[in-house]
Amino acid sequence: PQGGYSIWGRLPKEADMSDFYQFCESQKIAFTPGDTFSYTNEYSHHFRIIFADRITSESMLRLKIIGEKVKSILDENL
Repeated sequence: PQGGYSIWGRLPKEADMSDFYQFCESQKIAFTPGDTFSYTNEYSHHFRIIFADRITSESMLRLKIIGEKVKSILDENL
């Protein structure tokens, strides 16, 4: 969907979403796993992050760390 306070992401099917979820939690960045929104496994490697809180320099740093984690996951699966 266009607009709003959330973005969707998708990791490779080989990625362990449970590990990624735990890593994000350790960085105090929460997301909703994609399979929450479907009765099938079609979105099991998707996630939705909501940006309803005020963005601070600390939260930007945490998002950057998570971005680096995503890059490493993508590099592992090329």
